[in-house]
Amino acid sequence: MKHKQKSEEKNRENKKSDDGFTLDAEFIKKIKWSYVILAVIILIGFYGTFFLPSPLKTPGRVYNIDVPSIGYHNMKENEYLSQALNQWNYGDYFRRRMHIFGLDSGPGYFEEYPQPPLLPWMIISVWTMTGVQFWSARLIIILFSVATIPFLYLLVKKMTKDNEYIALTAAFIYSILPLAVFFGRNIQPEAPALFFLVLGLYFYVKWIDDFKTKNIIFSGIALMMCALFKPTFLIGMIPMLFIFPFSEIFSKFKKEGKDEKEFVLERKKLILQIVFFAACFLPYFMWNWITAAFLNTKETLFAGTSSRIDLFRIFTYTYWAEYWPIIDAYMRDNYGIFLWLALIGLAFMLMKYKTKLSRFCIGYTIALIPYGMILADYINQHSYYQMPFVPLICICSAYCIFTIGTFIKQLIKIKHIQYIALIILLFALPSATASTNVQYDTIFFGIDVGANYIKSHTAPYERFFIEGGSQTFGVCYNADRRCAEISNVADLKMAEQQLNFTTGFIHVSGGGLYNLNQKPEMLDYVQNNYRIIQIGLIPQGNGTYMQYIIVQKGGTSDLNNLTNNNIVKKQPLLAKTYTTTYGSIPFYTING
Repeated sequence: MKHKQKSEEKNRENKKSDDGFTLDAEFIKKIKWSYVILAVIILIGFYGTFFLPSPLKTPGRVYNIDVPSIGYHNMKENEYLSQALNQWNYGDYFRRRMHIFGLDSGPGYFEEYPQPPLLPWMIISVWTMTGVQFWSARLIIILFSVATIPFLYLLVKKMTKDNEYIALTAAFIYSILPLAVFFGRNIQPEAPALFFLVLGLYFYVKWIDDFKTKNIIFSGIALMMCALFKPTFLIGMIPMLFIFPFSEIFSKFKKEGKDEKEFVLERKKLILQIVFFAACFLPYFMWNWITAAFLNTKETLFAGTSSRIDLFRIFTYTYWAEYWPIIDAYMRDNYGIFLWLALIGLAFMLMKYKTKLSRFCIGYTIALIPYGMILADYINQHSYYQMPFVPLICICSAYCIFTIGTFIKQLIKIKHIQYIALIILLFALPSATASTNVQYDTIFFGIDVGANYIKSHTAPYERFFIEGGSQTFGVCYNADRRCAEISNVADLKMAEQQLNFTTGFIHVSGGGLYNLNQKPEMLDYVQNNYRIIQIGLIPQGNGTYMQYIIVQKGGTSDLNNLTNNNIVKKQPLLAKTYTTTYGSIPFYTING
Protein backbone atom coordinates (compact mmCIF):
# COMPACT_ATOMS: atom_id res chain seq x y z
CA MET A 1 0.00 0.00 0.00
CA LYS A 2 2.81 2.36 0.96
CA HIS A 3 4.66 1.47 -2.23
CA LYS A 4 1.56 2.25 -4.31
CA GLN A 5 1.14 5.67 -2.62
CA LYS A 6 4.77 6.60 -3.36
CA SER A 7 4.30 5.55 -6.97
CA GLU A 8 1.23 7.77 -7.33
CA GLU A 9 3.06 10.75 -5.78
CA LYS A 10 5.95 10.24 -8.18
CA ASN A 11 3.55 10.13 -11.12
CA ARG A 12 1.92 13.37 -9.95
CA GLU A 13 5.34 15.06 -9.71
CA ASN A 14 6.27 13.84 -13.20
CA LYS A 15 2.96 15.11 -14.50
CA LYS A 16 3.61 18.49 -12.88
CA SER A 17 7.00 18.58 -14.46
CA ASP A 18 5.56 17.59 -17.80
CA ASP A 19 2.79 20.19 -17.48
CA GLY A 20 5.34 22.87 -16.63
CA PHE A 21 7.41 21.98 -19.68
CA THR A 22 4.27 21.94 -21.83
CA LEU A 23 3.29 25.39 -20.63
CA ASP A 24 6.75 26.74 -21.42
CA ALA A 25 6.65 25.22 -24.88
CA GLU A 26 3.19 26.65 -25.50
CA PHE A 27 4.37 30.07 -24.37
CA ILE A 28 7.28 29.93 -26.80
CA LYS A 29 4.97 28.89 -29.60
CA LYS A 30 2.70 31.86 -28.91
CA ILE A 31 5.53 34.37 -29.23
CA LYS A 32 5.26 36.46 -32.41
CA TRP A 33 8.83 35.87 -33.50
CA SER A 34 8.47 38.23 -36.43
CA TYR A 35 7.86 41.06 -33.95
CA VAL A 36 10.84 39.99 -31.85
CA ILE A 37 13.04 40.05 -34.96
CA LEU A 38 11.58 43.42 -35.93
CA ALA A 39 12.40 44.79 -32.47
CA VAL A 40 16.00 43.60 -32.90
CA ILE A 41 16.14 45.29 -36.31
CA ILE A 42 14.90 48.53 -34.76
CA LEU A 43 17.64 48.24 -32.14
CA ILE A 44 20.16 47.76 -34.95
CA GLY A 45 18.72 50.89 -36.56
CA PHE A 46 19.83 52.83 -33.48
CA TYR A 47 23.10 51.14 -32.58
CA GLY A 48 24.18 49.13 -35.63
CA THR A 49 25.32 45.51 -35.44
CA PHE A 50 27.40 46.28 -32.34
CA PHE A 51 27.10 42.68 -31.14
CA LEU A 52 28.98 41.26 -34.14
CA PRO A 53 32.76 41.07 -34.57
CA SER A 54 34.61 43.33 -37.02
CA PRO A 55 34.22 43.79 -39.97
CA LEU A 56 30.56 42.77 -39.53
CA LYS A 57 30.06 45.52 -36.95
CA THR A 58 28.14 48.32 -38.71
CA PRO A 59 27.85 51.77 -37.09
CA GLY A 60 24.38 52.87 -36.06
CA ARG A 61 22.58 56.18 -36.29
CA VAL A 62 23.55 57.28 -32.77
CA TYR A 63 27.28 57.13 -33.59
CA ASN A 64 28.94 60.41 -32.50
CA ILE A 65 25.49 61.88 -31.93
CA ASP A 66 26.80 64.87 -29.98
CA VAL A 67 29.77 65.90 -32.13
CA PRO A 68 29.70 69.42 -33.63
CA SER A 69 28.43 69.79 -37.16
CA ILE A 70 31.77 69.59 -39.01
CA GLY A 71 31.39 66.37 -40.97
CA TYR A 72 30.11 65.10 -44.30
CA HIS A 73 27.52 67.52 -45.74
CA ASN A 74 27.82 69.71 -42.65
CA MET A 75 26.71 72.72 -44.70
CA LYS A 76 23.22 71.21 -44.88
CA GLU A 77 23.20 70.47 -41.14
CA ASN A 78 24.38 73.98 -40.36
CA GLU A 79 21.74 75.43 -42.65
CA TYR A 80 18.93 74.06 -40.46
CA LEU A 81 20.80 74.56 -37.20
CA SER A 82 21.41 78.17 -38.18
CA GLN A 83 17.72 78.73 -38.89
CA ALA A 84 16.78 77.10 -35.58
CA LEU A 85 19.32 79.08 -33.56
CA ASN A 86 18.18 82.36 -35.08
CA GLN A 87 14.57 81.49 -34.31
CA TRP A 88 15.71 80.64 -30.79
CA ASN A 89 17.61 83.91 -30.40
CA TYR A 90 15.28 86.33 -32.20
CA GLY A 91 11.83 84.69 -32.24
CA ASP A 92 11.57 85.09 -36.03
CA TYR A 93 9.64 81.84 -36.39
CA PHE A 94 8.33 82.13 -39.95
CA ARG A 95 11.55 83.19 -41.65
CA ARG A 96 14.89 81.55 -42.32
CA ARG A 97 17.67 83.69 -40.92
CA MET A 98 21.09 82.34 -41.84
CA HIS A 99 24.51 83.10 -40.39
CA ILE A 100 26.12 82.79 -43.83
CA PHE A 101 24.43 85.88 -45.26
CA GLY A 102 26.82 88.24 -43.52
CA LEU A 103 26.91 90.75 -46.38
CA ASP A 104 23.17 91.33 -46.01
CA SER A 105 22.56 94.54 -44.05
CA GLY A 106 19.22 93.11 -42.93
CA PRO A 107 18.50 89.91 -40.99
CA GLY A 108 19.98 87.69 -43.71
CA TYR A 109 16.96 85.68 -44.86
CA PHE A 110 17.30 82.49 -46.91
CA GLU A 111 14.12 81.79 -48.87
CA GLU A 112 15.08 79.53 -51.73
CA TYR A 113 12.91 76.61 -50.60
CA PRO A 114 9.10 76.61 -50.68
CA GLN A 115 8.47 74.35 -47.67
CA PRO A 116 7.83 75.79 -44.17
CA PRO A 117 10.65 75.66 -41.60
CA LEU A 118 9.25 72.53 -39.91
CA LEU A 119 12.63 71.16 -38.93
CA PRO A 120 13.81 74.35 -37.18
CA TRP A 121 10.48 74.45 -35.34
CA MET A 122 10.99 70.90 -34.13
CA ILE A 123 14.59 71.61 -33.11
CA ILE A 124 13.75 74.65 -31.00
CA SER A 125 10.87 72.72 -29.41
CA VAL A 126 13.36 70.09 -28.24
CA TRP A 127 15.88 72.76 -27.23
CA THR A 128 13.33 74.18 -24.78
CA MET A 129 13.83 70.93 -22.83
CA THR A 130 17.52 70.17 -23.46
CA GLY A 131 19.07 73.55 -24.20
CA VAL A 132 20.95 74.17 -27.46
CA GLN A 133 22.53 70.76 -28.10
CA PHE A 134 23.69 68.87 -31.17
CA TRP A 135 22.52 65.51 -29.81
CA SER A 136 18.92 66.58 -29.24
CA ALA A 137 18.64 68.07 -32.74
CA ARG A 138 20.02 64.86 -34.25
CA LEU A 139 17.76 62.70 -32.08
CA ILE A 140 14.74 64.10 -33.96
CA ILE A 141 16.14 62.84 -37.24
CA ILE A 142 17.18 59.49 -35.77
CA LEU A 143 13.69 58.86 -34.37
CA PHE A 144 12.07 59.57 -37.73
CA SER A 145 14.59 57.37 -39.50
CA VAL A 146 14.21 54.42 -37.14
CA ALA A 147 10.42 54.81 -37.07
CA THR A 148 10.49 54.17 -40.83
CA ILE A 149 11.62 50.57 -40.16
CA PRO A 150 8.30 49.14 -38.86
CA PHE A 151 6.27 50.92 -41.53
CA LEU A 152 8.55 49.70 -44.31
CA TYR A 153 8.06 46.21 -42.87
CA LEU A 154 4.27 46.64 -42.83
CA LEU A 155 4.25 48.12 -46.35
CA VAL A 156 6.17 45.19 -47.82
CA LYS A 157 4.18 42.66 -45.80
CA LYS A 158 0.93 44.17 -47.09
CA MET A 159 2.06 44.05 -50.73
CA THR A 160 3.31 40.45 -50.49
CA LYS A 161 0.32 38.91 -48.70
CA ASP A 162 2.12 38.57 -45.37
CA ASN A 163 5.50 37.41 -46.64
CA GLU A 164 7.57 37.87 -43.47
CA TYR A 165 10.77 36.78 -45.23
CA ILE A 166 10.80 39.71 -47.69
CA ALA A 167 9.33 42.21 -45.22
CA LEU A 168 11.84 41.56 -42.42
CA THR A 169 14.77 41.36 -44.83
CA ALA A 170 13.82 44.71 -46.37
CA ALA A 171 13.54 46.24 -42.88
CA PHE A 172 16.96 44.87 -41.91
CA ILE A 173 18.60 46.20 -45.06
CA TYR A 174 17.12 49.63 -44.36
CA SER A 175 18.48 49.51 -40.80
CA ILE A 176 22.09 49.16 -42.04
CA LEU A 177 21.99 50.77 -45.51
CA PRO A 178 24.74 53.44 -45.51
CA LEU A 179 22.58 56.16 -47.09
CA ALA A 180 19.71 55.51 -44.66
CA VAL A 181 22.08 55.36 -41.67
CA PHE A 182 24.14 58.51 -42.23
CA PHE A 183 21.30 60.72 -43.46
CA GLY A 184 19.12 59.08 -40.84
CA ARG A 185 20.99 61.20 -38.28
CA ASN A 186 22.20 64.21 -40.29
CA ILE A 187 20.16 67.28 -39.41
CA GLN A 188 18.16 67.81 -42.61
CA PRO A 189 14.58 67.02 -43.72
CA GLU A 190 15.26 63.88 -45.78
CA ALA A 191 14.62 61.36 -42.96
CA PRO A 192 11.27 62.88 -41.87
CA ALA A 193 10.20 63.16 -45.53
CA LEU A 194 11.06 59.50 -46.13
CA PHE A 195 9.17 58.44 -43.02
CA PHE A 196 5.99 60.18 -44.17
CA LEU A 197 6.42 58.85 -47.72
CA VAL A 198 6.59 55.24 -46.47
CA LEU A 199 3.72 55.89 -44.05
CA GLY A 200 1.59 57.34 -46.86
CA LEU A 201 2.37 54.41 -49.15
CA TYR A 202 1.45 51.94 -46.41
CA PHE A 203 -2.00 53.45 -45.84
CA TYR A 204 -2.51 53.71 -49.60
CA VAL A 205 -1.86 49.96 -50.00
CA LYS A 206 -4.28 49.32 -47.12
CA TRP A 207 -6.89 51.41 -48.93
CA ILE A 208 -6.42 49.36 -52.10
CA ASP A 209 -7.31 46.24 -50.10
CA ASP A 210 -10.33 47.52 -48.17
CA PHE A 211 -11.37 50.91 -49.69
CA LYS A 212 -11.88 52.31 -46.21
CA THR A 213 -12.10 56.11 -46.13
CA LYS A 214 -9.86 56.45 -43.09
CA ASN A 215 -6.95 54.76 -44.91
CA ILE A 216 -7.03 57.07 -47.93
CA ILE A 217 -7.26 60.10 -45.61
CA PHE A 218 -4.31 58.88 -43.51
CA SER A 219 -2.39 58.32 -46.73
CA GLY A 220 -3.15 61.84 -47.95
CA ILE A 221 -2.17 63.45 -44.64
CA ALA A 222 1.11 61.52 -44.52
CA LEU A 223 1.99 62.42 -48.11
CA MET A 224 1.12 66.05 -47.44
CA MET A 225 3.52 66.03 -44.49
CA CYS A 226 6.12 64.44 -46.76
CA ALA A 227 5.69 67.36 -49.17
CA LEU A 228 5.95 69.92 -46.37
CA PHE A 229 9.32 68.48 -45.36
CA LYS A 230 10.65 67.98 -48.90
CA PRO A 231 8.35 68.02 -51.96
CA THR A 232 10.82 66.12 -54.17
CA PHE A 233 10.01 62.98 -52.15
CA LEU A 234 6.55 62.92 -53.73
CA ILE A 235 8.26 61.17 -56.65
CA GLY A 236 7.47 58.13 -54.53
CA MET A 237 3.80 58.56 -55.50
CA ILE A 238 4.50 57.41 -59.07
CA PRO A 239 4.58 53.69 -58.11
CA MET A 240 1.12 54.22 -56.59
CA LEU A 241 -0.22 54.48 -60.14
CA PHE A 242 1.22 51.07 -61.02
CA ILE A 243 -0.80 49.34 -58.29
CA PHE A 244 -3.89 51.52 -58.53
CA PRO A 245 -7.05 49.32 -58.57
CA PHE A 246 -8.43 50.56 -61.89
CA SER A 247 -10.70 47.55 -62.50
CA GLU A 248 -12.23 47.73 -59.01
CA ILE A 249 -12.80 51.47 -59.35
CA PHE A 250 -14.44 51.12 -62.77
CA SER A 251 -16.67 48.33 -61.47
CA LYS A 252 -18.02 50.66 -58.79
CA PHE A 253 -19.26 53.00 -61.54
CA LYS A 254 -21.08 50.18 -63.35
CA LYS A 255 -24.69 49.82 -62.37
CA GLU A 256 -25.32 46.34 -63.80
CA GLY A 257 -26.63 43.88 -61.24
CA LYS A 258 -26.60 46.39 -58.38
CA ASP A 259 -29.33 47.83 -56.26
CA GLU A 260 -29.92 51.51 -57.08
CA LYS A 261 -29.30 52.64 -53.52
CA GLU A 262 -26.17 50.53 -53.18
CA PHE A 263 -24.83 51.83 -56.51
CA VAL A 264 -25.36 55.50 -55.52
CA LEU A 265 -23.75 54.99 -52.11
CA GLU A 266 -20.70 53.20 -53.54
CA ARG A 267 -20.14 55.87 -56.18
CA LYS A 268 -20.66 58.71 -53.70
CA LYS A 269 -18.26 57.13 -51.20
CA LEU A 270 -15.54 56.72 -53.82
CA ILE A 271 -15.90 60.29 -55.11
CA LEU A 272 -15.73 61.62 -51.55
CA GLN A 273 -12.59 59.55 -50.88
CA ILE A 274 -10.86 61.09 -53.91
CA VAL A 275 -11.94 64.57 -52.78
CA PHE A 276 -10.72 63.91 -49.23
CA PHE A 277 -7.36 62.64 -50.52
CA ALA A 278 -6.87 65.75 -52.67
CA ALA A 279 -8.01 68.02 -49.83
CA CYS A 280 -5.26 66.63 -47.61
CA PHE A 281 -2.73 68.55 -49.72
CA LEU A 282 -4.41 71.93 -49.14
CA PRO A 283 -2.08 72.96 -46.27
CA TYR A 284 0.91 72.47 -48.58
CA PHE A 285 -0.55 74.66 -51.32
CA MET A 286 -1.85 77.23 -48.83
CA TRP A 287 1.66 77.66 -47.41
CA ASN A 288 3.29 77.91 -50.83
CA TRP A 289 0.78 80.14 -52.56
CA ILE A 290 -0.40 82.39 -49.75
CA THR A 291 1.77 82.47 -46.63
CA ALA A 292 5.13 82.02 -48.33
CA ALA A 293 4.20 84.58 -50.98
CA PHE A 294 3.89 87.24 -48.28
CA LEU A 295 7.06 86.19 -46.46
CA ASN A 296 9.29 85.67 -49.48
CA THR A 297 11.67 88.55 -50.22
CA LYS A 298 12.77 87.26 -53.62
CA GLU A 299 11.08 88.07 -56.89
CA THR A 300 9.41 84.65 -57.00
CA LEU A 301 9.30 81.79 -54.52
CA PHE A 302 11.22 79.42 -56.78
CA ALA A 303 13.70 82.03 -58.06
CA GLY A 304 16.66 80.14 -56.65
CA THR A 305 15.68 76.69 -57.95
CA SER A 306 13.64 76.94 -61.17
CA SER A 307 16.57 78.33 -63.13
CA ARG A 308 18.50 75.11 -62.44
CA ILE A 309 15.93 72.84 -64.11
CA ASP A 310 16.81 71.60 -67.59
CA LEU A 311 14.51 68.69 -68.41
CA PHE A 312 16.56 67.12 -71.19
CA ARG A 313 20.07 67.62 -69.87
CA ILE A 314 20.00 64.21 -68.22
CA PHE A 315 19.80 62.57 -71.67
CA THR A 316 22.97 64.16 -73.05
CA TYR A 317 26.34 62.47 -73.41
CA THR A 318 28.18 65.50 -72.00
CA TYR A 319 26.19 65.30 -68.76
CA TRP A 320 27.11 61.69 -68.08
CA ALA A 321 30.69 62.12 -69.28
CA GLU A 322 31.14 64.91 -66.75
CA TYR A 323 29.11 63.66 -63.80
CA TRP A 324 29.02 59.86 -63.97
CA PRO A 325 32.19 59.47 -61.83
CA ILE A 326 30.57 61.60 -59.10
CA ILE A 327 27.18 59.89 -59.26
CA ASP A 328 28.87 56.48 -59.33
CA ALA A 329 30.89 57.37 -56.22
CA TYR A 330 27.69 58.50 -54.48
CA MET A 331 25.96 55.21 -55.28
CA ARG A 332 28.89 53.15 -54.01
CA ASP A 333 28.98 55.14 -50.76
CA ASN A 334 25.19 55.08 -50.42
CA TYR A 335 24.46 51.41 -51.01
CA GLY A 336 27.60 49.29 -51.08
CA ILE A 337 26.85 45.81 -52.42
CA PHE A 338 23.08 46.32 -51.98
CA LEU A 339 22.93 48.23 -55.26
CA TRP A 340 23.88 45.04 -57.13
CA LEU A 341 21.48 42.93 -55.08
CA ALA A 342 18.71 45.42 -55.90
CA LEU A 343 19.43 45.24 -59.63
CA ILE A 344 19.31 41.43 -59.54
CA GLY A 345 16.11 41.59 -57.48
CA LEU A 346 14.53 43.95 -60.01
CA ALA A 347 15.44 41.52 -62.80
CA PHE A 348 13.67 38.73 -60.86
CA MET A 349 10.62 40.98 -60.48
CA LEU A 350 10.45 41.58 -64.22
CA MET A 351 9.97 37.82 -64.60
CA LYS A 352 6.88 38.10 -62.35
CA TYR A 353 5.74 41.55 -63.37
CA LYS A 354 2.05 40.94 -62.60
CA THR A 355 2.42 40.75 -58.82
CA LYS A 356 1.62 43.84 -56.79
CA LEU A 357 5.14 44.08 -55.37
CA SER A 358 6.72 43.77 -58.82
CA ARG A 359 4.45 46.42 -60.36
CA PHE A 360 5.19 48.72 -57.43
CA CYS A 361 8.96 48.36 -57.81
CA ILE A 362 8.85 48.64 -61.61
CA GLY A 363 6.89 51.88 -61.23
CA TYR A 364 9.37 53.08 -58.62
CA THR A 365 12.22 52.40 -61.05
CA ILE A 366 10.46 54.26 -63.87
CA ALA A 367 10.11 57.22 -61.47
CA LEU A 368 13.89 57.66 -61.77
CA ILE A 369 13.37 59.19 -65.22
CA PRO A 370 11.22 62.24 -64.31
CA TYR A 371 13.21 62.62 -61.07
CA GLY A 372 16.48 62.82 -63.01
CA MET A 373 14.96 65.18 -65.57
CA ILE A 374 13.83 67.67 -62.93
CA LEU A 375 16.81 67.33 -60.56
CA ALA A 376 19.71 66.74 -62.95
CA ASP A 377 21.59 69.67 -61.40
CA TYR A 378 21.07 68.32 -57.89
CA ILE A 379 21.75 64.58 -58.10
CA ASN A 380 25.23 65.34 -59.45
CA GLN A 381 26.13 67.45 -56.42
CA HIS A 382 24.51 65.87 -53.37
CA SER A 383 24.37 62.17 -52.50
CA TYR A 384 21.27 62.59 -50.34
CA TYR A 385 19.14 63.33 -53.41
CA GLN A 386 19.03 59.55 -53.83
CA MET A 387 17.13 59.21 -50.53
CA PRO A 388 13.60 58.94 -52.04
CA PHE A 389 14.68 55.65 -53.65
CA VAL A 390 15.91 53.97 -50.47
CA PRO A 391 12.69 51.86 -50.16
CA LEU A 392 13.21 50.63 -53.73
CA ILE A 393 16.79 49.50 -52.98
CA CYS A 394 15.72 47.75 -49.76
CA ILE A 395 12.72 45.96 -51.27
CA CYS A 396 14.52 44.83 -54.43
CA SER A 397 17.54 43.61 -52.44
CA ALA A 398 15.26 41.67 -50.09
CA TYR A 399 13.41 40.17 -53.04
CA CYS A 400 16.72 39.06 -54.55
CA ILE A 401 17.65 37.19 -51.37
CA PHE A 402 14.15 35.71 -51.05
CA THR A 403 14.19 34.46 -54.66
CA ILE A 404 17.59 32.84 -54.20
CA GLY A 405 16.30 31.17 -51.02
CA THR A 406 13.19 29.92 -52.83
CA PHE A 407 15.36 28.46 -55.60
CA ILE A 408 17.54 26.66 -53.04
CA LYS A 409 14.42 25.17 -51.42
CA GLN A 410 13.27 23.84 -54.79
CA LEU A 411 16.61 22.07 -55.19
CA ILE A 412 17.05 20.84 -51.63
CA LYS A 413 13.91 19.54 -49.94
CA ILE A 414 14.82 20.47 -46.36
CA LYS A 415 12.52 22.40 -44.05
CA HIS A 416 13.49 26.09 -43.69
CA ILE A 417 16.46 25.66 -46.05
CA GLN A 418 15.34 28.82 -47.89
CA TYR A 419 16.62 30.94 -45.02
CA ILE A 420 20.20 29.95 -45.79
CA ALA A 421 20.12 32.67 -48.45
CA LEU A 422 20.20 35.21 -45.62
CA ILE A 423 23.90 34.44 -45.31
CA ILE A 424 24.23 36.92 -48.20
CA LEU A 425 23.55 39.63 -45.63
CA LEU A 426 26.66 38.59 -43.68
CA PHE A 427 28.77 38.99 -46.81
CA ALA A 428 27.11 42.39 -47.42
CA LEU A 429 27.84 43.75 -43.93
CA PRO A 430 31.54 44.59 -44.53
CA SER A 431 30.55 46.57 -47.62
CA ALA A 432 27.88 48.45 -45.65
CA THR A 433 30.34 49.10 -42.81
CA ALA A 434 33.03 50.43 -45.14
CA SER A 435 30.58 52.70 -47.00
CA THR A 436 29.06 54.09 -43.80
CA ASN A 437 32.48 54.65 -42.24
CA VAL A 438 33.58 56.67 -45.28
CA GLN A 439 30.76 59.10 -44.56
CA TYR A 440 31.22 59.19 -40.78
CA ASP A 441 34.98 59.65 -41.13
CA THR A 442 34.68 62.60 -43.49
CA ILE A 443 35.50 65.28 -40.94
CA PHE A 444 36.64 68.83 -41.53
CA PHE A 445 38.97 68.92 -38.57
CA GLY A 446 39.17 72.06 -36.51
CA ILE A 447 36.18 73.97 -37.84
CA ASP A 448 34.55 73.83 -34.41
CA VAL A 449 37.82 74.72 -32.64
CA GLY A 450 38.34 77.73 -34.90
CA ALA A 451 34.69 78.71 -34.46
CA ASN A 452 35.00 78.67 -30.67
CA TYR A 453 38.12 80.85 -30.91
CA ILE A 454 36.34 83.37 -33.13
CA LYS A 455 33.35 83.40 -30.79
CA SER A 456 35.53 84.09 -27.76
CA HIS A 457 37.53 86.83 -29.54
CA THR A 458 34.67 88.76 -31.15
CA ALA A 459 31.53 90.51 -29.98
CA PRO A 460 28.08 89.19 -31.04
CA TYR A 461 27.63 92.11 -33.45
CA GLU A 462 30.95 91.47 -35.21
CA ARG A 463 31.19 89.45 -38.42
CA PHE A 464 33.97 87.67 -40.29
CA PHE A 465 34.90 86.68 -43.83
CA ILE A 466 35.70 83.11 -44.87
CA GLU A 467 37.81 81.55 -47.59
CA GLY A 468 37.29 77.88 -48.39
CA GLY A 469 34.73 75.44 -49.79
CA SER A 470 31.04 74.89 -49.19
CA GLN A 471 31.66 72.88 -45.99
CA THR A 472 33.73 75.76 -44.55
CA PHE A 473 30.49 77.61 -43.82
CA GLY A 474 30.05 75.33 -40.80
CA VAL A 475 32.33 77.69 -38.91
CA CYS A 476 29.63 80.37 -39.02
CA TYR A 477 26.95 78.48 -37.10
CA ASN A 478 29.45 76.99 -34.67
CA ALA A 479 30.79 80.48 -33.90
CA ASP A 480 27.26 81.93 -33.79
CA ARG A 481 28.54 84.86 -35.83
CA ARG A 482 27.42 86.11 -39.21
CA CYS A 483 29.92 85.54 -42.00
CA ALA A 484 30.35 85.77 -45.76
CA GLU A 485 32.63 84.77 -48.59
CA ILE A 486 34.05 87.99 -50.05
CA SER A 487 35.43 88.17 -53.58
CA ASN A 488 37.17 91.55 -53.77
CA VAL A 489 38.80 94.30 -51.73
CA ALA A 490 36.00 96.82 -52.31
CA ASP A 491 33.43 94.49 -50.77
CA LEU A 492 35.73 93.68 -47.85
CA LYS A 493 36.32 97.40 -47.11
CA MET A 494 32.58 98.01 -47.26
CA ALA A 495 31.99 95.05 -44.94
CA GLU A 496 34.56 96.39 -42.47
CA GLN A 497 33.15 99.91 -42.43
CA GLN A 498 29.42 99.20 -42.54
CA LEU A 499 28.90 95.63 -41.24
CA ASN A 500 31.57 95.24 -38.53
CA PHE A 501 33.73 92.64 -40.29
CA THR A 502 36.83 92.30 -38.09
CA THR A 503 38.07 88.73 -38.56
CA GLY A 504 38.77 86.16 -41.27
CA PHE A 505 38.75 82.36 -41.35
CA ILE A 506 40.99 80.88 -44.06
CA HIS A 507 40.24 77.16 -44.38
CA VAL A 508 43.56 75.96 -45.76
CA SER A 509 42.57 72.28 -46.07
CA GLY A 510 39.31 73.40 -47.71
CA GLY A 511 41.13 75.31 -50.43
CA GLY A 512 40.87 78.67 -48.70
CA LEU A 513 44.49 79.77 -49.07
CA TYR A 514 44.51 78.61 -52.68
CA ASN A 515 41.35 80.65 -53.35
CA LEU A 516 42.89 83.71 -51.74
CA ASN A 517 46.01 83.38 -53.89
CA GLN A 518 43.78 83.51 -56.97
CA LYS A 519 42.77 87.02 -55.87
CA PRO A 520 46.16 88.83 -55.57
CA GLU A 521 44.68 92.21 -54.67
CA MET A 522 42.58 90.64 -51.93
CA LEU A 523 45.58 88.64 -50.66
CA ASP A 524 47.73 91.79 -50.45
CA TYR A 525 45.03 93.69 -48.61
CA VAL A 526 44.54 90.93 -46.02
CA GLN A 527 48.29 90.51 -45.47
CA ASN A 528 48.79 94.27 -45.06
CA ASN A 529 45.86 94.79 -42.70
CA TYR A 530 45.30 91.53 -40.77
CA ARG A 531 47.48 89.62 -38.31
CA ILE A 532 47.35 85.88 -37.61
CA ILE A 533 45.71 85.08 -34.26
CA GLN A 534 45.37 81.29 -34.52
CA ILE A 535 46.61 78.37 -36.64
CA GLY A 536 44.97 74.93 -36.56
CA LEU A 537 47.04 71.76 -37.16
CA ILE A 538 46.69 67.98 -37.28
CA PRO A 539 49.55 65.44 -37.23
CA GLN A 540 50.74 64.13 -40.58
CA GLY A 541 53.68 61.74 -40.72
CA ASN A 542 56.46 63.20 -38.61
CA GLY A 543 55.10 66.73 -38.89
CA THR A 544 51.80 68.57 -38.97
CA TYR A 545 49.33 69.63 -41.65
CA MET A 546 47.73 73.08 -41.44
CA GLN A 547 43.94 73.11 -41.38
CA TYR A 548 43.14 76.78 -41.06
CA ILE A 549 44.42 80.27 -40.30
CA ILE A 550 42.39 82.86 -38.38
CA VAL A 551 43.29 86.50 -38.99
CA GLN A 552 42.08 89.65 -37.28
CA LYS A 553 42.15 93.25 -38.41
CA GLY A 554 45.11 95.25 -37.12
CA GLY A 555 48.66 94.33 -38.05
CA THR A 556 50.25 92.42 -40.91
CA SER A 557 50.92 88.80 -41.89
CA ASP A 558 52.60 86.57 -44.44
CA LEU A 559 50.10 83.85 -45.29
CA ASN A 560 52.23 81.99 -47.82
CA ASN A 561 55.37 81.85 -45.68
CA LEU A 562 54.34 81.30 -42.09
CA THR A 563 57.91 81.33 -40.77
CA ASN A 564 57.83 85.11 -41.29
CA ASN A 565 55.11 85.42 -38.63
CA ASN A 566 55.99 85.64 -34.93
CA ILE A 567 53.08 83.35 -34.00
CA VAL A 568 54.86 80.26 -35.36
CA LYS A 569 57.56 80.62 -32.70
CA LYS A 570 55.00 79.54 -30.10
CA GLN A 571 54.47 75.92 -29.09
CA PRO A 572 51.39 74.10 -30.48
CA LEU A 573 48.87 73.14 -27.81
CA LEU A 574 46.50 70.18 -27.85
CA ALA A 575 43.04 71.70 -28.35
CA LYS A 576 40.90 68.63 -28.94
CA THR A 577 40.94 64.92 -29.83
CA TYR A 578 38.56 63.71 -32.53
CA THR A 579 37.07 60.21 -32.53
CA THR A 580 36.87 58.33 -35.82
CA THR A 581 36.18 54.72 -36.73
CA TYR A 582 39.90 54.24 -37.39
CA GLY A 583 41.19 55.85 -34.19
CA SER A 584 41.71 59.16 -32.41
CA ILE A 585 43.02 62.28 -34.16
CA PRO A 586 44.63 64.97 -31.97
CA PHE A 587 44.14 68.58 -33.02
CA TYR A 588 46.60 71.34 -32.13
CA THR A 589 46.44 75.11 -32.22
CA ILE A 590 49.00 77.89 -32.09
CA ASN A 591 47.42 80.93 -30.51
CA GLY A 592 48.53 84.53 -31.01
